[in-house]
Amino acid sequence: MMPAMSVGPWGPSWGVPSWKGMDPLEVIRGQLGIASDRWHAIKPVLADYLEAQWELHNMGLLPEVNKYSVAAWNLWSGVQSPMTGDDDLTQRLDAYREARQEVRDRRDRGASTLEQMLTVKELAQLVDMGYLH
Repeated sequence: MMPAMSVGPWGPSWGVPSWKGMDPLEVIRGQLGIASDRWHAIKPVLADYLEAQWELHNMGLLPEVNKYSVAAWNLWSGVQSPMTGDDDLTQRLDAYREARQEVRDRRDRGASTLEQMLTVKELAQLVDMGYLH
């Protein structure tokens, strides 16, 4: 019996075996050619970075998935409703900006940590593959 695809709160669960028992991050490890002993330290940092990237690129599309999506959804619904007052919109906008900044900070911390953990070639490969900027 095949394991079910694992989908975490922010999309594919990067750190957990998923489709047909395959961890999607193993493909990246193979492309980078990183030994498994180094990979155990790098993998959780890369997974958190990729989840933050996913949140930033897909915000608001899935309400109630994470704080950022909820804030984006609430802002959008407030803007769409003619009954939403300025005070309410201000609160929604502040919540959105705060949640977005938290995700950006998490993404930036991950990128900084990866820059310290990886070789220049590995970093260049991740940039070339579109995972890092």
